[in-house]
Amino acid sequence: MENTSQLLRWMVSGPELSRIISEFEGSHERIKRDQSKGPDIRHHEQIKSVQVTYQKQVKALCDTIEETGNPFMEHSKELLVLDTRNIVDVQVADTVRKIEKLGKDHYDTFRNERLDQKTKSIYDPIK
Repeated sequence: MENTSQLLRWMVSGPELSRIISEFEGSHERIKRDQSKGPDIRHHEQIKSVQVTYQKQVKALCDTIEETGNPFMEHSKELLVLDTRNIVDVQVADTVRKIEKLGKDHYDTFRNERLDQKTKSIYDPIK
């Protein structure tokens, strides 16, 4: 009995699945054909110039790390700009070091005031 019900389901859904697949294949062929006539509809990361630029940037980063050493292995208190090795201003370095905690504190305050205690409307501006 189970095989009969499966066969019946396939008989009902099979033609629809075939139509959907044919429609997809047809649209894909139209895209390929129209690609050469009109504007480029590829994702920006599929364009050769973007890929070449990305490869150059990765190579430059690797070269910098090879020349100056791995910045993630450095135990200095100073924050360095990767490509120039300049030392960042102390206030900027402090902000970078504290930004994750600051963001978490703001999130906790938002959640607590608006969702847990409901002392503020969810539409109130975040300060």
